[in-house]
Amino acid sequence: MHEGLMLFARQGAELAPGVAELARGVAELANGVAELANGVAELANGVAELANRCRRGQTQRPDQQNQ
Repeated sequence: MHEGLMLFARQGAELAPGVAELARGVAELANGVAELANGVAELANGVAELANRCRRGQTQRPDQQNQ
């Protein structure tokens, strides 16, 4: 029984660096997903702004008129 526990502990120690690397990869992926979500939100805001301008008959952004 004692040898089995030692083997289990040794295998766990061998796996630890891989598990840590996997955790870093998952965190990096989560950051990428958050960046993507922010980009999608910005795009949605831009589309909503464009739709509002189209409803009002504007062809340019207010800050670009009279140029």
